[in-house]
Amino acid sequence: MNELSIEEAMITDAAGIYEVMQDTGFAAKFIGDVKLLAAYEHIIAQFLVKPIRTFIATIPANRLGNKRVVGYSIIAPAWKQTLSLPAQFQREGYAYSKGVGVLNEFKRKKVGESLAIFTANEAQNEGYHGIYTDAASDNAASIAFQIQLGMKEIARVPDKKRPSGILSVWFVKNF
Repeated sequence: MNELSIEEAMITDAAGIYEVMQDTGFAAKFIGDVKLLAAYEHIIAQFLVKPIRTFIATIPANRLGNKRVVGYSIIAPAWKQTLSLPAQFQREGYAYSKGVGVLNEFKRKKVGESLAIFTANEAQNEGYHGIYTDAASDNAASIAFQIQLGMKEIARVPDKKRPSGILSVWFVKNF
């Protein structure tokens, strides 16, 4: 997919990010059934304000230079995002990947992998020592994806953000 471009998201990309979040089910789960403007405001407030950084994968939408967002990746400092991670793991100086989302029609085309690699490189360039992420224990595809990216599983723990019986599977990649 030669026309794929990855860049840091701007406020004007909120609509494209929301389209991906809707397509992946993330919007229904974490933003809820709200009016479009409220959804955009939520995305801007939660994902497009430093120290959180959101990256987007885009393709050309037309000959006028417009772009279509086909995926996103979000990172933040780990100290605030990793509350269910067992205490023995270092948080200071680490990033946390809040997730990678890709439009269904672009899955299995290396978009997610490209975003994850780009995001990890950005975290390393910012001076982080490594990056954490987690996945639901019943999400085999996400767990396999983390392993494919070279992440190391470090813990399986209960997490209040997960339904009863579903654990958070924690991964780390040190730089």
